[in-house]
Amino acid sequence: MVTPGSVPWLISGFRLNVGFALIGAVVGEYISADVGLGYLVYYSGTLYNLNAVWLGIFALMLLALLMDYLVGLIEQKLRGSFSN
Repeated sequence: MVTPGSVPWLISGFRLNVGFALIGAVVGEYISADVGLGYLVYYSGTLYNLNAVWLGIFALMLLALLMDYLVGLIEQKLRGSFSN
């Protein structure tokens, strides 16, 4: 069966694409949005409100860590189900 051998490659793809998706969403908000974390960072930066900029960056960091943790949980479930 091909699936158990491809699980590490699928998980690696998930880990990379979670980061790319987050970057794409934030850059899209940064460029042309009126709401969102990217907009918060951009707009606060134009007003020199560094506390809000750091808050937005910290929130993005927590979101990225949470998404990475969820991918890790999925990886454990997939490896456990194919180890038998």
